Amino acid sequence: LQAETTTGVTYTKDFMFGKSFKLPEDLGERAAFSMLDEIFTGGVVDSNNQSTLLLMAALSAGDNVSSVKLARITQQSINMLKHLKAFFNLQFQIKECEDDVY
Repeated sequence: LQAETTTGVTYTKDFMFGKSFKLPEDLGERAAFSMLDEIFTGGVVDSNNQSTLLLMAALSAGDNVSSVKLARITQQSINMLKHLKAFFNLQFQIKECEDDVY
């Protein structure tokens, strides 16, 4: 799914369904709630793409410091941070966001 705000921010949510949905309406409802959850968590990328963003930040040229706002950090992102530390000896500073700006 994809949604765009009035300020031009685009949110996306990948949604995979299993065989647990009997009606198409159930699938649509679940996808819509997943999208709303993604919007309300307030990250700059959807949860499925957090690890890719962390990799791109790690591979940025020079001594550039990257700063991004992520939603709840996923297990996949935690694993990516561990790999970046192991392979590149990079560490990220993670702190709680103090504002509610999305």
